[in-house]
Amino acid sequence: ISAFMSSVIAPSGGLNSLTFSSVCKNISWQIYFLSVLLNILVGLFLIYENKIENSNLIIQKPFLIMVLGFASIIVGLIKLFVVAQPDIIFIGDLLPAVFGIGGGFCILLNYFLLYGKNEIILKPVVQKIFVDWKKTIGVLTLVVGILHFIIPQVRVF
Repeated sequence: ISAFMSSVIAPSGGLNSLTFSSVCKNISWQIYFLSVLLNILVGLFLIYENKIENSNLIIQKPFLIMVLGFASIIVGLIKLFVVAQPDIIFIGDLLPAVFGIGGGFCILLNYFLLYGKNEIILKPVVQKIFVDWKKTIGVLTLVVGILHFIIPQVRVF
């Protein structure tokens, strides 16, 4: 596969160092960067949501709030399956993925509670975790995003 991909990507032979494994490694680092960026943005948004609503920031727009939530969930799901270096098992990739999915879900749930056309009735557990504790989820997501940026590779064993 690697020989096939390098001949497809660089048919003229100009970029021989570009192989299938290097392309996958670059994609995994891009997912890592998106994960860190979105975890930090989601954490900040959940912490300062009340102050953002009363300001003239562009993130105040409902459509951008929804995009931030969906992007965080999608990147979190991808992060569950794509690690920065697949030869080492990381616990450091699990926490950013879980908190990205949880933070994105929290943003989307609050978005639909505020801007949804129909009234949404939540179960008490979901209400308590994702609505009442959204600042706590925001702080944890922000901390995980910053730690994942500072320490990108944590070995399990």
